[in-house]
Amino acid sequence: MLKNKILAQSIAFALLSNVSLSYGANQAPENVIPSGFTVKQGASIALTNIAVKDDASGKIKVTLEVPAGQGSLSAKSAQGVVAKTINEQSIELLGSVKQLNQYLSNKKTAPVFKAGADFSGNVQLTILTNDLGQGSSKSGAIHLPEINSSAGINRAPAGWQMATHTPDIINGNGTWPGGNYVIIDIDGGNSPYGGSMGLFLERADGSTPAESWKTLVSGLSKGENYTFRLAWQQATVKREDGTGAIYSGGQLRVLVDGKENLFNAAGSAAGDGWQYADLSFVAEKNSSEIQIGVQSNTSNTDGESIVVDTGVTPIKTTSFASINVMPASLAVAEVKTQPVVEKP
Repeated sequence: MLKNKILAQSIAFALLSNVSLSYGANQAPENVIPSGFTVKQGASIALTNIAVKDDASGKIKVTLEVPAGQGSLSAKSAQGVVAKTINEQSIELLGSVKQLNQYLSNKKTAPVFKAGADFSGNVQLTILTNDLGQGSSKSGAIHLPEINSSAGINRAPAGWQMATHTPDIINGNGTWPGGNYVIIDIDGGNSPYGGSMGLFLERADGSTPAESWKTLVSGLSKGENYTFRLAWQQATVKREDGTGAIYSGGQLRVLVDGKENLFNAAGSAAGDGWQYADLSFVAEKNSSEIQIGVQSNTSNTDGESIVVDTGVTPIKTTSFASINVMPASLAVAEVKTQPVVEKP
């Protein structure tokens, strides 16, 4: 009888050990983002009215992220929420749902986004929330409008960013916007597309690396061919008093997702005139990074300089109409201004 009782107890324990008690599964949190924020280049905005919906009773973690080169995020601890800066593009907030929502609804405590000085368009704001292992993600937009501007040093057109060093926006031959230097040998009219142009230099001693702009074109269809045209020519940059270095010649260098394309001028800087670089590529994904700048190809002991029209023309394809960062004509915008220096 005792053996049977022990056996029955052992069977009962074995059965109970396979039973799991459930008090309701943990639901993934939900992020709420306003329809959009708008801020000017270089300005800051509090990211208010973001909210978190969740049934968790304890602490949860909220992470905010923006892409590099488009702006920065900052936050401070307040109202029971602990803020942690991961880097300029990412911050973490830790607190209860109630604490977080109070924190995020208050302009005095909400995280702050500072817009980059060299970007225009929509910045993707991503919010990731995690509670007890359940996570969710949602994205919204922070819009940076274009700002019209005249020519100047250390600038890029709307939709473009500095890629290496500091190219300039100019209107044609004449005094360099930074002063003390003149730009000559831009032949055949100042702008085929009726706008401004970028001036790209490279010093032979490496103290001014090859200057370039970059942009991200989106809305591409993977596997489709895209073709665009750039107008460019060599130029000459020298001191007004005729002394010192002279920068002249060079190649146009275009990178598409890191793949290099070089274009040679038909002649010397003095008389080569406007020429057109047609570049085709097959989209490997839904967006591609395009970089344009100067490449040395001469024995000039001082360095090289070229100009590229800020207009970009899509050609030979109907698919190009879907690109929303590289339209047929780019409005020129001041996106970054530094103190005037003698760059050449």
